[in-house]
Amino acid sequence: MKNNGESVKPMLLMFDLGILMMGIIGYGIFCNFIYSKMDIKVDKDKVIEYGEEKYNLKDFILDSNGDIIEIGDIDTSKVGKQDVTVTLSKYNLSKDVTFSVNVVDKVAPVIELKNNDITIKEGEALDLLDNIASVKDAVDGDLSYSDNENTNTYTINGSFDSNSAGTYTLEVKAVDKSNNVSVTSFNVKVEEKPKPVYREQVYAPAGANGSASGIVSTAYSLLGSPYVGGGNSPAGFDCSGFVQYVYGLNGKYISRSTSTQVYDGVGVNRNDAQPGDIILWGYPGGYVTHSSLYVGNDMMIHAANPSTGVILSSVSGWERGSDVSVLYVRRVVG
Repeated sequence: MKNNGESVKPMLLMFDLGILMMGIIGYGIFCNFIYSKMDIKVDKDKVIEYGEEKYNLKDFILDSNGDIIEIGDIDTSKVGKQDVTVTLSKYNLSKDVTFSVNVVDKVAPVIELKNNDITIKEGEALDLLDNIASVKDAVDGDLSYSDNENTNTYTINGSFDSNSAGTYTLEVKAVDKSNNVSVTSFNVKVEEKPKPVYREQVYAPAGANGSASGIVSTAYSLLGSPYVGGGNSPAGFDCSGFVQYVYGLNGKYISRSTSTQVYDGVGVNRNDAQPGDIILWGYPGGYVTHSSLYVGNDMMIHAANPSTGVILSSVSGWERGSDVSVLYVRRVVG
């Protein structure tokens, strides 16, 4: 017959195993409950601006059920929503949760102008787009011009009439793909065209200029000199400055501008022009725009423009190739 103590041992063992199993099951239920509650609460209205370098993603987390062990990162050079992984820990449990961060473009395009103020003469052509150096957006790149306002484009707004004297303000407006807007402006001053000055021409007898050779020789020596607006030295000439300089080196004083050189010396018929004479160019009605030195054989030397500087040109060829014509021929030496 078995001892009562020996029959009790299996029962105690079964009881202990039952307790153990209940403990394991209870712990599993507890862990599952804790794990299911591990989460974060985030500020859904918070955003990060494109290109931002100083930011802390923890600022997006308002509350967390669990300790934050690790938090991922984002790329602020990309616009749009990006997922961030957060690792939480609690009671030796670890869980990864994610939330979205929106990288937004709040930076307006940058407009760069060549000039803030432009001055032209009445009737002179002007392409307003030539004054736009660049329109760029940090995200969208170069913006293109459009007649109508659209995203990712720029427009030039305002009234402008090159045939009417006055000052006009033009607005440049740029809109990127995120509807960020930048606006700047520039002024165009249209100066009234000088009224033609009519003066009876006094014609000298036809004949060679006594000291014309010095004028012609000096003019030839300056071929290739650069063109500079307002210049009257070998460092740079404009048309009337070149003519005045050549005469000055030959001991003759004449006035500085094309509009006054029309009165220097005496008038000569075009067909009687001789080397050393001043040829004045312009538009019908007497509006003078250019002056040059005649050097004989239908040739002239003049400071033509910034691209060519002082050059030798055919008088008839220049007249055929431009919209100006010979208005006056003036003789200062002779």
